[in-house]
Order: sequence, then C-alpha cells, then structure tokens
Amino acid sequence: MQLIKEMLGFAKKEKDSTDFLESSPIIEQVEYERMVYLETFAKELESLDHRHFEYRTEVVVNLGNKKKIEPFKLIRIDAIHHDGDNTRHEEANIANPAGFEPIKELWDDIEVTLHPIVWNAVDFNVTGDFPNVEQLENWYKKWFDIKGRHKPDDKKLHQVVHKMTMPVKTEDGWTLTVDFGSADMEAFIALFKQCRFNWASAIEISSKQYFSQLSEAYSLTNNTNNVTVITDAQPM
Repeated sequence: MQLIKEMLGFAKKEKDSTDFLESSPIIEQVEYERMVYLETFAKELESLDHRHFEYRTEVVVNLGNKKKIEPFKLIRIDAIHHDGDNTRHEEANIANPAGFEPIKELWDDIEVTLHPIVWNAVDFNVTGDFPNVEQLENWYKKWFDIKGRHKPDDKKLHQVVHKMTMPVKTEDGWTLTVDFGSADMEAFIALFKQCRFNWASAIEISSKQYFSQLSEAYSLTNNTNNVTVITDAQPM
C-alpha cells in the first residue's frame, strides 16, 4: 500500500506546477531572510579583508561522526583562516530573526506555515510518511556540490548548501534542519518538491533549533583542528 501511495502521489504531483510559488508571501519572506544572511556573510568577509587575513570560503569539512551516514557527515564552514599555528573558522550567524506573525498558505494540498527563520538554520517539521533518505541524500549531494564543480562568484561564494541534518522521526512525521548557505531559492523549492513527493500533508518551517541549542556546525570550537578539511576552496 505504501508503495502504491508513493507511486500514485508522485505521478499526480509530478504534473503539478510550482508557478504559484512565484507570488507566495512565504517565498517572498524566505527570499528576504536569504538576502539578510548573504549580507551578513558579506560583512563577515569584509571584516576578514580589513584584518588582512588570507582565508578560504565555504570549506568542506568532515565531522567524523560515526552515527551519521554519508553525505551528512560533510558540512561547509563559512570561512577558514590561519591565525598563527591555529586554524580558525568564521560563521555568519544572525543573532535574531526578523519578527513576524506566522504566515500560512496552502501549497497544492500541503498546509505550509512559516515562522521567523534564519536562512542558515531552517527547520522543516513535516507531517507525513518518513522520507526516502536516499532521495534526500541526492538532494544534498547536488546542492552541497559534493563534486566541487561550483566556482566562486565575484562575492567569493559558491552557491551551495552548507549543512543538512539526517531526518529524524517525530510523532506525526519527521524533521530535519538545513543551512542553505549561499544557495539560491531553487534549492529551497527543490526541497519542498521532495517533501511533497513523500506524501507530506503539512510543513512547519522555523529556526527554533537555532536558538534553543547550538548545532554541531555552530558548536565547533574556534579551533578546527578536530575536524578534517576535505577540499580547499580557492584562496581569496
């Protein structure tokens, strides 16, 4: 029955257009939060420039967590620079999200609610069947740019997602958190499509985890000797 549901759901929803999202207040707000994060990121890099640090942006590291499966062990650090014998990381974290009342919309047959968020720590709390993890892995590999094909733009960014947690079962569905990094809105829309392919009936979007506790990406000490740098971004 589950397989039939997925097949019917995919066949039905694959034909659905997402053109309606172009005029969506939720999408407009998420795009605004994305721009706030990118401006914060740019200011962080300007600060490094002013301090005359040589640094690399969006560097891939392996957290080495045995409980995680590939590729969820991999994250990107906003910027890494050397300070004497130490390798230090910089994160463009936002202290407080923009305050607004929850925005509720119906996307196709999915109830979507947006709470205050930050682009670099978006929680997706999904009501529906547990997702196909392999499909989420493929989404992450693509937008993380695991093959390192993206070149930095004039702002020294690679248009990539920085982190994605493994999905965790909840009472009525599942949840995960994404640091969308310098990726564009297409990555956000693609993840929504992935949710609806997995028969989601409701999605709550927030950044509650960002403020209630530090995630692994943000709780790294300011010395990154305990992680393994996998790839070197181009020196700036």
